Amino acid sequence: MTVIQPAIKLVAQGCSWKHDTMDEMYICLTLVGVMVSGFVTDLIGIHSIFSAFVFGLTIPKGGDFVERLIERIEDFILV
Repeated sequence: MTVIQPAIKLVAQGCSWKHDTMDEMYICLTLVGVMVSGFVTDLIGIHSIFSAFVFGLTIPKGGDFVERLIERIEDFILV
């Protein structure tokens, strides 16, 4: 978590504040982070949903990044 959280904060700061939409690169980086963390915990024998939960804890709460991220991937998650 100490390595991932500063990286996610940089991604959140790099989010375009001028536009109403979020660049797909930030969404891809977030989803790749969730998948990689799930893969790593599966390799060490822990259930992969645990790491996805921990990765979600590293995402900074509040702000435009989280709102835009939820707006963009909400339909994908609900399916």
